Amino acid sequence: MEEFRSLCPYSFKQLEYTLLRKLGEAFAQVLAEVLWQYDCLIMERRPERFQVKQVRSRTIETLLGVPVVYQRRLYYDREARRYVYLLDEVLGLEPNETISPGLRETVVTLGVECSSYRQAAKALAGIYQHPVVSHETIRRSVIAVGQITAAAEERQRAISSGSRRVPMLFLEVDGIYEHLQRDRQKFVEERVLIAHEGWEADGKRRRLRNKITFRSQAASGEEFWEVASEHLYSLYDLDEQTLVIINGDRAGWIRQGQKYFPNALYQVDRFHLVREWVRIFGVANKKVLREIFRVIDKDPTGQAFLEALERQRDKVPKEKLGAFAALVNDLRPIAECVCDYRVRLRAKGQSTEGLYGMGAAESQMSCLADRTKHQRQSWSRVGLASLMQLLCAKLAGKLEAVIHASKGVLVELAEVEERIEAAKREVVES
Repeated sequence: MEEFRSLCPYSFKQLEYTLLRKLGEAFAQVLAEVLWQYDCLIMERRPERFQVKQVRSRTIETLLGVPVVYQRRLYYDREARRYVYLLDEVLGLEPNETISPGLRETVVTLGVECSSYRQAAKALAGIYQHPVVSHETIRRSVIAVGQITAAAEERQRAISSGSRRVPMLFLEVDGIYEHLQRDRQKFVEERVLIAHEGWEADGKRRRLRNKITFRSQAASGEEFWEVASEHLYSLYDLDEQTLVIINGDRAGWIRQGQKYFPNALYQVDRFHLVREWVRIFGVANKKVLREIFRVIDKDPTGQAFLEALERQRDKVPKEKLGAFAALVNDLRPIAECVCDYRVRLRAKGQSTEGLYGMGAAESQMSCLADRTKHQRQSWSRVGLASLMQLLCAKLAGKLEAVIHASKGVLVELAEVEERIEAAKREVVES
């Protein structure tokens, strides 16, 4: 075996990274030649209004982890009275952009998927065996794409009127408090809405059908629901025939959502109820919880539930009596909302075939918290809003689409294929 090793003294890993580096260098050379050919073509076919002034170089970090240094002409536009790099504008490159659109798509994805921007930069450096971009570049890229995505949503709300009709629309609503940095406030609540049209089979499991996400740092419930409902109305034709079911904790701002839809039904989220009961009665007292759950879905009016809750008053520890009284007083006006929405629908004579229990928001919020609360992170409002925008796109399965849409690529790959091949031949021959 040692004799064979002397014939090939390199490990597979060494060969792999060496070849990757060499390919990267060749790629940068070919790409620079292709871009120069495009610049020459633009010069030949430009209108007379564009006057050539000089040739300048530009450096862009690329998808192969190597920078490309290319030349392009600076023009003076006599009509607009401004200087312009026609090649950069044709390619859709921003003036101060330092990374290629392809690399930006990669770093934004890593910035969203990894636990921090520093971890994303390390992951990229691990692939190429050398630093490619800084964590600050990744942060700025995430902010830019997040703002573009939010602006696109806002434009859609302004010009669109939804035409899609569904018998039921399910809304899971929750909030998550985030630490702020360099702000008068220490915290801000990110309010998140997850909408879907029900459930569909996914192998042996079920998944939410046509999931939509919306987030906002709105200061009040009214402000949140005004924009959130506008967003939904831009996608759906919601009228008195559409039943909108809202599931969430007992926060007042979540309950306010009922008045923004002609036919809405509010349901108290079970997860939050159980969590509060455990805080009052203790984890060990499961008998109390079983007694409460025994009647919770039997009476659509919620009166049986309130009576069962009152029967447990003498079992409440003295130090928890205040919390227990507050819970009962809060639930009394909305006792029917504790009952499962399917039980309430059946009581009205409606079919509940194909409907399942709600409560997906909690797992979705955990996914958001895993990224935004890692090691007590704190955020600027703009940075948090942009990251949350992309995290919500990820929850909806649309992260790749929104990142790609933000690139603004103006040239199709098929159009450059022939020039790339020609540039390859020139490099090889030289």
